[in-house]
Amino acid sequence: MFRPLLTLAKMSNIGPSGKPKLHFTQCTGKADAKDRAKANSSGSSNRGGHVTIIHQAHKEDQKNHAHSTDANGEKKQDGTHFLFGKPK
Repeated sequence: MFRPLLTLAKMSNIGPSGKPKLHFTQCTGKADAKDRAKANSSGSSNRGGHVTIIHQAHKEDQKNHAHSTDANGEKKQDGTHFLFGKPK
């Protein structure tokens, strides 16, 4: 059964290579990354919005990063990473 990898709603986030766009913003520290991710979050804080998600670096030479959230407190799927700290 064929299952598309991307929904139509995400098609606008496709770069020239055909892969999803990723956005990386270097921040001065963890607090700055959290503030920027919070400012990029949508929705009411009463429903879980404006909460940041902090991830540890996934691979060698990557940095820890924060993600913004949607109105329900789920990670936004816009590819934005707010980087902080030194590479792993």
